[in-house]
Amino acid sequence: MKFACSGNKEYITNLEGALFNPIPIQDTLWLPNTYHELSYDFFNNIHKMTFHEIAFAVSKQLIGTEIPENVLKNIIEECFDFEIPLKRLNNKLYILELFHGPTLTFKDVGARFMSRILKYFVPENKEINIIVSTSGDTGSAVASAFHKLLNVNVHILYPKNLISKVQEKQIRSYGDNVYTYEVEGTFDDCQKLVKDTLSDEYLRNM
Repeated sequence: MKFACSGNKEYITNLEGALFNPIPIQDTLWLPNTYHELSYDFFNNIHKMTFHEIAFAVSKQLIGTEIPENVLKNIIEECFDFEIPLKRLNNKLYILELFHGPTLTFKDVGARFMSRILKYFVPENKEINIIVSTSGDTGSAVASAFHKLLNVNVHILYPKNLISKVQEKQIRSYGDNVYTYEVEGTFDDCQKLVKDTLSDEYLRNM
């Protein structure tokens, strides 16, 4: 799968390149360069599939051949080892509950998957650092997802006195490769520090 910069469609990279260069140009994002439709068979049989099977079919369309199918299936099984129930509200309306993960936030779903996908591309002889800002849920989910992953350090910035006590305890309780920083300011101040860091070529190449 190829990804194009939202600010310059001629700036294209693969999944690994997008992961390790998350902000291609200031104030831009990576977007899939092409979209592959899921088959009619997929939608006709989706009610017979497990969550893991659905997750594999969808993620395979985005990841392509960059991660072998057996590895991707193992990643999905490892990440989603908690219940993600589909609850019926009425005859036509259902809701998927995403808050049954280890930190009880919906962001566990994305953070755990991202952590394993990123770890796949980290060489055994290389150590990487991830920096993230949070207003609460993201920090908890990222801390849990990346905790004790070899060769990966996570740095989490959060605004002082502006997240709940439960979230703060979650973020600060992991230790090991998870580092937390209390920032005097708002979430926007934390976000600016992260963006400035990612835009600094010297820091990116350290």
